[in-house]
Amino acid sequence: MLILIIGASGFVGSYLSDSLSKEAEAIGTFCHRQPEVEGISSQGLRYLDVTDKESVEGLIRETKPSTIILTSALTYVDYCEGHQSEAYDINVAGTRNVVSMAKKVDAKLVFFSTEYVFDGKGGPYSEIDLPNPINYYGQTKLEAEKVIIENLLDYLIIRTTVVYGYQRNGKNFILQLIQKNKEGQVMNVPLDQYGSPTFRDNLAEVTIELIRKDKRGIYNVVGTEVMNRYDFSILAAAIFGLNQDLIIPKTTLELGQVALRPLKAGLKIDKVAGEIEIRLLSPKQGLEILKGQLVAKGIL
Repeated sequence: MLILIIGASGFVGSYLSDSLSKEAEAIGTFCHRQPEVEGISSQGLRYLDVTDKESVEGLIRETKPSTIILTSALTYVDYCEGHQSEAYDINVAGTRNVVSMAKKVDAKLVFFSTEYVFDGKGGPYSEIDLPNPINYYGQTKLEAEKVIIENLLDYLIIRTTVVYGYQRNGKNFILQLIQKNKEGQVMNVPLDQYGSPTFRDNLAEVTIELIRKDKRGIYNVVGTEVMNRYDFSILAAAIFGLNQDLIIPKTTLELGQVALRPLKAGLKIDKVAGEIEIRLLSPKQGLEILKGQLVAKGIL
């Protein structure tokens, strides 16, 4: 069994690549992010731009994977709003290129999606709730989901959100919070955006279990609690020993973000929790594990 991880130099893809390569034959790819992430070297990683249909076709025909994990995407929400053509090419057309080849080689496709497929008016949401994205990023991810569902029988769509964890030179929410706090900078944080903070390592481990069990369909894989970004940042500050006075609560309107955000979001985990052995972690549990990792690396 060969697993192809598209986006193996990225935040989630790097952990999946490291974990899966220990128990199966795995090939990873990189594109814009150079393969210099801790735990991964350039050895074994192949360059792949998912928008290049011929390159996608060539690599998948060559490797003939039994499972394709597609983690690469354009995820910067405000950037997607102002660069819609680029976002479409990567998130939708790129997914279509991969789907086309997954069908031809009869490979299972594992795809990472987002709570941003919902409008945030009635969360937390289950897998069967009706999507209604309010920003362009969410629209592209929902359209990519539709491409998968309409063309494949063997697929696994993982919806997640507010993913945090360690990554060298990473820019996820928690690492930004730590960096700014250590530099004495104020960080404005929305107090009216609710979601489900998700520890990257836990997300990857649950995904691997779902793959092992050959699960199919849509699964929400997130942390066990829904909370707003401000409360999450204050919890992190308490665990990491940061200066909470530098964390300033702001409404979404005050922040003036380019793209609309779903405010009352979050995802329900009843479905996945009933089908896996690995325990889904609360924000507190995930942050405490992350603290140990950061202390070991001399960051805290």
